[in-house]
Amino acid sequence: PSRGLDEIDTAIMGQVLANLADPSQLEQTGEDQVQASGQLSQQQQVGQLLGLALGGDSEALQIVEQRILPQFESEGSDFRNLAVVVRLLLKGEQDQSKLQVAFAALDQIDQAIIQLAFGVVQKGKTTEDPQEAFFNTLVAAARGDETALPIATELIEKMQENKETRELGKALERLALEGERNPAILTRKLDEAGKALIGAILERLQEAE
Repeated sequence: PSRGLDEIDTAIMGQVLANLADPSQLEQTGEDQVQASGQLSQQQQVGQLLGLALGGDSEALQIVEQRILPQFESEGSDFRNLAVVVRLLLKGEQDQSKLQVAFAALDQIDQAIIQLAFGVVQKGKTTEDPQEAFFNTLVAAARGDETALPIATELIEKMQENKETRELGKALERLALEGERNPAILTRKLDEAGKALIGAILERLQEAE
């Protein structure tokens, strides 16, 4: 059953539909695609809408199936691989090998959109902050979630390519991908913001144990 759309959902849908005339706009956000910003980027808008659809909202699902997926699957589209993953998820595909093959074909932009959609589904929120979605993906990867692992790996690698986020990326790799849980080791070279992120992830992991 549909949870119904609030005013924010409706506004997001309106922005997405307005942008569908030019799907190439999805590629115009850079390294800050997973970070919070004042206004939702096109990637974030589509991620939110896909999350609503995957969460069972009938109105969002109708728009995804009738408007977004046909655009993604159109000739010359750069989002055909993303459309394959979305269709598998919408039909509740349980075959892990199929899902892994489909996810392996996603590029960085595709993965960022799917990550945001997963965040919406996981938290049951319609307006989840992209930073919260990033946090949830790291936690899920640290728990061994097979869906979150490739997304987290790609995001962490991207962080390590940037000088300003390299040390945090290394720490997240140790925590989420290698299983390190010692805060002294993880936060040794981090600033206060990095230490806070690592501490929050460790705390969330402990809550689940």
